[in-house]
Amino acid sequence: MTGLTSEFFVAPVAVALAGFAAALLLHWRMWRLLAPTDLVGDESDYLGIEGKTSEPHLWVRVPLFGWLIRLVSSRPAAAPFAAARVTAGVISAAGVAGVAGWVAAVAGPIPATIAMLAVLLSFERAVLALHVWPDTAMGVLLLGFVVCATQDAPVAAALVAALAFGIRIEGAVLCLWAALMPLGGDALTIADTVPAAIALMALLGYTATNGWRYGDWRPDTTFVFNRRVSALARQKPDAPLPEVMRECIAQHLAGAALPQAGKGASDNREAMRRLRQIVGPESFVTQKLLGENPGGYGPGRAVLGAGWANWWLRHGFSVLALTCAPMIPLVPFPVSGALVGGVLLYSAVLSRSRYRMALLPLIGATIGMGLPRVPEAPWMALAGLAVAGVLAWALHHTSQRPEISADTSPNPQSSTRST
Repeated sequence: MTGLTSEFFVAPVAVALAGFAAALLLHWRMWRLLAPTDLVGDESDYLGIEGKTSEPHLWVRVPLFGWLIRLVSSRPAAAPFAAARVTAGVISAAGVAGVAGWVAAVAGPIPATIAMLAVLLSFERAVLALHVWPDTAMGVLLLGFVVCATQDAPVAAALVAALAFGIRIEGAVLCLWAALMPLGGDALTIADTVPAAIALMALLGYTATNGWRYGDWRPDTTFVFNRRVSALARQKPDAPLPEVMRECIAQHLAGAALPQAGKGASDNREAMRRLRQIVGPESFVTQKLLGENPGGYGPGRAVLGAGWANWWLRHGFSVLALTCAPMIPLVPFPVSGALVGGVLLYSAVLSRSRYRMALLPLIGATIGMGLPRVPEAPWMALAGLAVAGVLAWALHHTSQRPEISADTSPNPQSSTRST
């Protein structure tokens, strides 16, 4: 095992710093434009603010992101929840910097600039960087995990995976991946059990934390609730997501059994709808944040609601995903495996479109690393392009589940929570 070397990090520092500074500048500009004044949905849960939502406590989350955001947050002041929003912006900027620095080290400055711009110029990312959700942080850690995996550093990968596990429950998959990485070696040693030990300690630590705080001896229960949402959504293929969520909340509080699978929409139709939610047109920012405006955005939100800015906000991620698809066969397996696996994982449950921000850094990195390799393997790129074209056609002819109710008022006082 070669491990991580200092030389790997020295060369791309300038490119990474440039990306970090540019992302912070765009974050500041978006903050000035939208001027949010309130929290949205379960942001209050992460900040530990009681009484901000009328819904009862429905689930227990892995604790790490809440700890981080409460550690740096402050009470509302002249700029509401300023410290939390700055922290979210710094985390998002770190993702841009990580993509730029890594691709610069692997492929050079020009591919790194392309990769950096792909992530930096996502308006969806810039808007969500104003909010306290863990999706962007998950993207930074997923990128860090893949960097460690490509450098054959299972212990470092396990440490990053343990952090990711504490941010969102799907990080447990990375812990399992890290624990299995040493199995590819010639002969196992005691040292090869360290990644598995780290994963086990993370599981026990998060479980003990929730058991001590809430009396629930599980690391996370959002997965159970999301299974209920997914099952009910198949029975209500045309219902908006908030309607499905409200019924699931009522069932959950009543102690009802999980809805039976196999009734309602066909497996293929529902799978395509969920895939479209992840890689198709943006819906959470445009429908929820800009449309309902629960965050109290100022008049500047009209800039993102019309013209080319609105088109890029809605379709920018899809453009990047289609650009990335032909490059997937050209990048190392940890990159392609994490990216494809992430898409399948988030498509397996009924997701908010904002969840895909966890995949944006990897998409940028795949574009940056794949482009220089196209001349070396043009047929692989063409095959990827053909698959992407068929998938794009299928998704275009698939309807997308609305993320707001049809009868929602323009600026509601409360909002449906989501995990």
